Amino acid sequence: KAVNDFMAAGVPAKKLVLGVAFYGHSSRVVDTTANGLGIKTDGKMRAGGYTFIKDSLVNNPTYGLKYYRDLDAAAPYLFNPVTRQFITYDDEWSIKNKCDYVTKKGLGGVMFWEYSSDKKEYLLDEIDKDLK
Repeated sequence: KAVNDFMAAGVPAKKLVLGVAFYGHSSRVVDTTANGLGIKTDGKMRAGGYTFIKDSLVNNPTYGLKYYRDLDAAAPYLFNPVTRQFITYDDEWSIKNKCDYVTKKGLGGVMFWEYSSDKKEYLLDEIDKDLK
């Protein structure tokens, strides 16, 4: 919506960039309905940068976090129903979706924060591959 609003206001597409996150945000949700998606939160929890999320949290039974995809947002999230921890972040799949959107709309590119959170350059490599 924001991209369309800016373009409708006369901002050239090539002057717009789309932000991508190299980190996760984590909260504790108040209940386990819908695997935490869209549920009110009642506290912050630790998530970390993408390299940590990918290498340590995803598919690691110690943390009890299950991987989900929000198809409306085209973004992944992790959820633990016992601790009610909900983590939202970008991964290679969501980065590809965002880069495809940038190309389709003729936008100027992407920007990211924070470079040091993608120590193994998983997301940077995906951006490079998708926007060549």
